[in-house]
Amino acid sequence: MTGVASRWNKLHRILNLRVGPGAAVLPNTITRIHLEFASKAGAGHVGPRKFWQDCVRRLKYHNPAVPMIINRTTSADGPAKMTLYFKKPDAQTPADAPARVVELDIKGKRSDAILDVFMRETSAEPVAPTPEEEEAFAQFEKLDKLADYDRTRMKKMLDEERKAKAMLRRAKAGASA
Repeated sequence: MTGVASRWNKLHRILNLRVGPGAAVLPNTITRIHLEFASKAGAGHVGPRKFWQDCVRRLKYHNPAVPMIINRTTSADGPAKMTLYFKKPDAQTPADAPARVVELDIKGKRSDAILDVFMRETSAEPVAPTPEEEEAFAQFEKLDKLADYDRTRMKKMLDEERKAKAMLRRAKAGASA
């Protein structure tokens, strides 16, 4: 049977997926999101990587129907860009009219700045945590504080035990010599 702590950690991961930076509902006008950046950090690709790690999974959780294509290139010298594809504005436009495409240069930007630009361009609505989720986060914080206290207490006990064993070893070595 799975332990309580293991289940609690899984719940914590799920809650972190549901709320946080990037948890937003996109409008129906977004048809696709394309993100391109280097697979290794460096030369301005750290922010896009963090955006991908932290925000894109939350966006995908709340918008499963929107394709989010991620291209990770090998060259750190290449561009880091995000392309947003929008539907045609209304039914009165001709069928052959191109959809609106917005390309954002995200190279050298921090993940929170990328998220701000993304939210502004898409007019996405952020998802607010429910009272139950806020209560769960408060419990997680309380448990984290308790874990820190336990960790320091155990470290102190183990250090004292190691110190006593080392002293005993030195005494035995001195007695046999």
